[in-house]
Amino acid sequence: MRDDVNLGSVLGLGSTTSSAADREARMKQTDKAITSMSEKDLDRFLDKVDFSGDCWEWKGCRNEKGYGKFGLKGKIVRVHRLACWLRHGPPPEGKPTVDHLCKNTSCVNPDHLRWASHKEQVAFETNDHVKVDDDTAIECIKRYFSGESQRKMARELGVSQKSISQWVNGEFRPELLARAKEGLAA
Repeated sequence: MRDDVNLGSVLGLGSTTSSAADREARMKQTDKAITSMSEKDLDRFLDKVDFSGDCWEWKGCRNEKGYGKFGLKGKIVRVHRLACWLRHGPPPEGKPTVDHLCKNTSCVNPDHLRWASHKEQVAFETNDHVKVDDDTAIECIKRYFSGESQRKMARELGVSQKSISQWVNGEFRPELLARAKEGLAA
């Protein structure tokens, strides 16, 4: 099929390209389904989780990127969103997405999940989904203020130089910059 032809349009479904508004509408529908979850639904969900390791692996259906899917109240929900909601409550304002701190897309261990903004996910993620934890980001900030180059640290960690710049300038998660400065002052 040609690159300039949208499969959804060919099938009469309209565009299958997802806009931010479309994603937000889907998340609201998912959240509505989660809030009406029954004990039976919870049992079905838990039956599809392997609790044997540190990462709790989803044993049910997954999409092409490895994210688990679960049928709930006529909707298909992503299981990491469901797990995060069940432990941490609804997403706070400005943090509509779920971030896998463990880097494992099939993990539903809520201790490995947090609500995040899209900007937070992008800043801590490279193309291969390698993420940087808070302690490493703080160490990078300290190293920068000790004279080390952003580019060198970015190559070393496999992240963009822009991410390092956002950390050291306090543009992204300014609390990391504050914690790094506290460590430098001590």
